[in-house]
Amino acid sequence: MLMLDGMTFHLETYGCQMNVHDSMVIEGVLRRRGLRSADGLGDAQVIILNTCSIREKAEEKVFGRLGELASLKERGNLTVLGVSGCMAQRTAERVLERAPAVDFVTGTETFPTIPRLLERILAGERPIVDVSTGHPLPEPAERSLDVNGFRAFVSIMRGCDKRCAFCVVPTTRGPERSRKPDEVVAEVRALAAAGVIEVTLLGQTVNSYRDGATGFAELLRAVDAVEGIERIRFTTNHPNDMTEQVLDAVASCPKVCEHLHLPAQSGSTRVLAAMGRGYTREKYLRVIESSRAWMPHVSLTTDIIVGFPGETEEEFRDTLSLVEEVRYDGAYTFKYSPREGTPAASLPDSVPVPVMKERLARLNERVRALSDEVNRGLVGSEQGVMIEALDVDGPWAVRGRTRTNKTLLLERAPGPVGSVHRVRVSRTRGLTLYGVPVPEPVV
Repeated sequence: MLMLDGMTFHLETYGCQMNVHDSMVIEGVLRRRGLRSADGLGDAQVIILNTCSIREKAEEKVFGRLGELASLKERGNLTVLGVSGCMAQRTAERVLERAPAVDFVTGTETFPTIPRLLERILAGERPIVDVSTGHPLPEPAERSLDVNGFRAFVSIMRGCDKRCAFCVVPTTRGPERSRKPDEVVAEVRALAAAGVIEVTLLGQTVNSYRDGATGFAELLRAVDAVEGIERIRFTTNHPNDMTEQVLDAVASCPKVCEHLHLPAQSGSTRVLAAMGRGYTREKYLRVIESSRAWMPHVSLTTDIIVGFPGETEEEFRDTLSLVEEVRYDGAYTFKYSPREGTPAASLPDSVPVPVMKERLARLNERVRALSDEVNRGLVGSEQGVMIEALDVDGPWAVRGRTRTNKTLLLERAPGPVGSVHRVRVSRTRGLTLYGVPVPEPVV
C-alpha cells in the first residue's frame, strides 16, 4: 500500500453550509491518513474542489477554476486534482470531458473514501469516478473544526423529499435520511468536550428532521441540554415544517439563537404552486406571524428567486410586497437558473435574462433599504455578542456575532475569541452593526 504520510493538500469549497461541513469531514479524513495542509496553492500535491450544483453559474465557476489548476499539473507542481460534492454527483462524466486534468470525481456520499482513491491514483490508476449512493454518514470524529475551533457544524440529516421544481438537491443528495438522536447528541457532547461552544445543526430541510418518535423540536431540546454548549443555530428550514412545536422549542431553549432562515422563494401563490413549494403566500405569512408571536425580536432571513418561468410583472410585485410586509433582516436573492433534470427545466414562458436582471436589481435595492431600517432600529440596544475574530482590517478590528446572526464590529476586544459579552449598538452601516462593550457591574 502506498503511503500518503506527508503529502500536502489544498481544499476549496463552493456552495452551502452542508458543503462546508463536508469539506471539514474531507479535511479530517485526509489528516487522519497523514496528509497536511499546504502552505499555499503552489505547495499542494493534492487539490480538491468540493462543488455546488444549485445554479449554472456555480458550475461554470468550478470549470473555470479547473482550467486554472490544470496549468499546475502541466508544470509538475501538482500530483492529484479531484472534484467532489453536488456538481460531481450530478455531472461526473461531463467533469472529465471538460476538465481532462481531473484525476478523480467523488460524490456527496463517497468523499470519506478519498484517501483510498488517492492511493489508487498514485499506483497509476486514473481517472476514477465514484458517485455511488447508499453509504452510511461519515463518522463524526472524521472532521475538522472551523479555523477558531469554537464552532462546528453538525449534520443531523441528509437529502430532501420536498421535490421543488427548480431544485437538484433530491438528485445530488437523495431522499431524506435522519440520524439517530442519541448519535447527534453524543457528537455534540464530544464537540463540547473538545472546546466547541457553538454548533449549527444542518440539513437540507433541517426542521423536517424525524427519527421515530423524535422530531426536530425534541432534538433541539436534547442538544440544548448538553453542558458546555452556549449557542445553537440551525439551517435551512422549510416553512411547512416550522410548526408551533418547533417555535416553542426555539423560544424556550436558552441556547437556541433567535434567528430563523425561512426561504419564501416567491410572494406569488401561483408561482409558489408552479415551484412545488407546498404553501401559499397566506400560509407563509401565518408562519411569519407565529414566529414573531413566539419571539417578538426574532431575526428573519430568506431566499428569493426572481424570473421563475412564467413569472409576470404583477407576480414579481407580489414578491416585492411580501418583502415589504415581512421586513426581513436579510435575504439571499437569485435569478432563476434552469437545472437539467428538474421539472422546471421544461416549463414554457421563460423570463428574458434582461428582465430577470432588472427585477433582481429592484428586489435587492428594496431588501437592502428595509434591512438597513431594521438595523437602525437596533441602535442603542444591548446585544449578546460572541467574539469571532480579532484582526479585522481597519480601526474596527474586532468582529463578533449577535444571537440574531448579525455581524457586529468593535474597536477593541473585550475578551478572547469565543467569549460572549454585552455590547451596546452605537451605529449601523449596511448589514453591519458597530458597538461598544457594556462595562461589567462592580460587585
